[in-house]
Amino acid sequence: MNLECLANEILLDLFEYFKIEDLFHTFYNVNYRFNILLVKNFHSYHLDFQSVSKSNLHVICTKYLPLIRNKIISLRFSDDDNTPVQSKYIPIYFPSFAQLSHLRALSFYCVNSSNLMERLIIEWHQLPYLTNLSIINCNFTTKTDFHTIINSIWSLDHLVYCHLNGLDGTWPNFIAPDVTSLSIQYLFYEHGSMDWDVLLKLLKNTPYLRSLQTHIIDYSEPEKELSSYTTLTLTRF
Repeated sequence: MNLECLANEILLDLFEYFKIEDLFHTFYNVNYRFNILLVKNFHSYHLDFQSVSKSNLHVICTKYLPLIRNKIISLRFSDDDNTPVQSKYIPIYFPSFAQLSHLRALSFYCVNSSNLMERLIIEWHQLPYLTNLSIINCNFTTKTDFHTIINSIWSLDHLVYCHLNGLDGTWPNFIAPDVTSLSIQYLFYEHGSMDWDVLLKLLKNTPYLRSLQTHIIDYSEPEKELSSYTTLTLTRF
């Protein structure tokens, strides 16, 4: 089949199934029409760097990223065994997250960075469409305390889904926010815990929370700490 015979709408749907490096390698500079589709008409770029080699990361970020920066809707960074030291390239290729003006989902996996969190608590407030935030098994060596981070997350106006797992590489007790989020509906705090007092404050300051997954600790009996992993499904009236 000659792909050039397909309607633009079909081609744009087809682009959804390609990784970005394969998409541009296959279609970019084939002809003017494909370039316009990729750079002007396609608005659903998902950048997942979890399994991207260093060489491919460089190609994507130097050749393609400048063309589509404001059309990226999801972005995932990883610093695991398959993509070591990827975090050191974040400030090089992404000097400002505010440039990702249509980003909806932002994820960090096993990222170790000394100053990334200081950037995030400022710059993610400049992402007007951000609805999903995941920070998983990350060790941020930061001067910013955990309470400030939580308050910053709860101040994101449109955040719906929040997944915090192994933040700072430890199992810290959750600290309830001092600010109210009218948007967060789903909270996953798996490698951590909270007691009942913190839970009550969390529910008060997250009035539209529909689902919570975390460890609940019961300190009601001296010298008998009870901890259980709990999924709470909340019905609001």
